[in-house]
Amino acid sequence: LESARPRVLRSGGMAVVDLRSLARQTQLDPDDLRFLLDLALGARLLADDEGAEPTWRLTTLVETWREASTAQRWVDLVVPWTTSLRTTLQIGESAPRALSDDMVWPPIRGLRADVLDVLAQGVPAAEVTTALRERRPRRMPQDAEGVVGSVLTEAERLGVTVQGRIGTAATAVVRGASPQAVEILQGDLPEPVDHALVQADLTAVVPGPPSPSLATTLRRSATLE
Repeated sequence: LESARPRVLRSGGMAVVDLRSLARQTQLDPDDLRFLLDLALGARLLADDEGAEPTWRLTTLVETWREASTAQRWVDLVVPWTTSLRTTLQIGESAPRALSDDMVWPPIRGLRADVLDVLAQGVPAAEVTTALRERRPRRMPQDAEGVVGSVLTEAERLGVTVQGRIGTAATAVVRGASPQAVEILQGDLPEPVDHALVQADLTAVVPGPPSPSLATTLRRSATLE
């Protein structure tokens, strides 16, 4: 993103051609990339630099975020997502432009909160829509299955749910206990390692999740395979 410096359109958001270019460089699906960019925007890791010819840039918070533990980084992304007014749901006839107001749909915040609350009560993802119809029958959107499905897809991408069930750490986030969520997740994750094994062909193998300092070193000196 920093090297590409995609333009901020006059109407807001990122041009489709810039998104496709980033997708090729990162080898990510455009829909996945659009979602990741939106997460970064919500976590204030990404912003319009408001220059004479504005571009999308990483913020200074990125360095602090990178140095945090994996658990803290995850919580920093999930918490703003839970209250976001933005959605990956296609509202109009075409897919929303990345980082634009096309992705803003205010009703999604209340619906997302209800979906997460139902999941936190132990209801599996396959039964969430039925449970919501009983809880809020007059406030369900017309395409309830599609809207709830989009929230569940985002939750699965984020690791809030796994195979249709909400995790313990994610439940703590839903309950407003972010510090507890970090502790829970840290207890479930393997300890980071601060070294890599360099082979004769200069391939570096990290025997576990890299520490922030090692990840920074590898990011600057190696190509991920």
